[in-house]
Amino acid sequence: MKARLLAVSLLAIMLAFLCPSAHAQTQRVFDAEGLLTAAQQADLEAKLDDISARHDFDLVVATVTSMNGKEQRVFAADYYEAKGFGADGAILAVSATTRDWGFAATGFGLTAFTDSGQEVLYDSFLSDLSDDRFYDAFVAFADACDKFLTAAEDGDPITGDSSTSGGGYNPGGYETDSPYTGYQPSYPGYQPNYPYGGGDSMSDDEKATITAGGYTVGGGVAAVVAAAVPLSWRRKLRSVRPNTTAREYVRSGSMRLDVQADDFIRRSVIATPIPKMDDDNRHHDSFMGGSSFGGGGFGGGSFSSSSGGSFTGGGGKF
Repeated sequence: MKARLLAVSLLAIMLAFLCPSAHAQTQRVFDAEGLLTAAQQADLEAKLDDISARHDFDLVVATVTSMNGKEQRVFAADYYEAKGFGADGAILAVSATTRDWGFAATGFGLTAFTDSGQEVLYDSFLSDLSDDRFYDAFVAFADACDKFLTAAEDGDPITGDSSTSGGGYNPGGYETDSPYTGYQPSYPGYQPNYPYGGGDSMSDDEKATITAGGYTVGGGVAAVVAAAVPLSWRRKLRSVRPNTTAREYVRSGSMRLDVQADDFIRRSVIATPIPKMDDDNRHHDSFMGGSSFGGGGFGGGSFSSSSGGSFTGGGGKF
């Protein structure tokens, strides 16, 4: 009996080592386009592994040569599923060849990446992506996702509304509230309510007399200046007379116009399509199917992968 229990225990230990957990993926960075150096890929792998382990959430980055004509976020969702990642996770897929990017999140990602919060997420990496700083963009994406997941786990998902504590996050990481309340000199003898620096020893009547005198003198000087300037301008303009033609600018005999005609050359028409409205009264681009965000991003709202999985996300050009 003891031998059987020992054998079962050893088998359980072996299975624990041989069967990796759902989030113990051996690869999270798929660089088909070769945009990263070996060192950069290793560093990014380590960062994504750390974030994924701490949040029990698969975080993936992929570069591809083409998105096969699919909507960017759908391609990202399909890629995530094809690699066999877990029920909770997110992916950023990028094609430097076609200048496309797509983001998709599933499971807990539907809670962590709200519709308005995704605009904040995109702002964190799109500028680097547009400048072809791919490693910097992927690191910024990972760091932003870390903050999004932490906020959601604390019950306060990040949104685009700065009035909420979660919405106070900005991609640069700077605090938006400043404790500055104004400069107050602290040297001895400073009198904040009296500008002359000699102490508030004058009576109210004396102050009123000085103030009234100052207003009278200042008003008189202003009136004299206001009257003198227009009079000076007027004297200089006495030689100017109105002229309804431009003949004085044409040299005599230098030009002869035999025929005058107005001919229609061409017509230019600029047409701007009216954005359609989806069921949530949001504008959307007919070929993207998502809300339009700044920085070339589109998305927000749930959608389905090709296999029917529930995702949220966006995509666009960079």
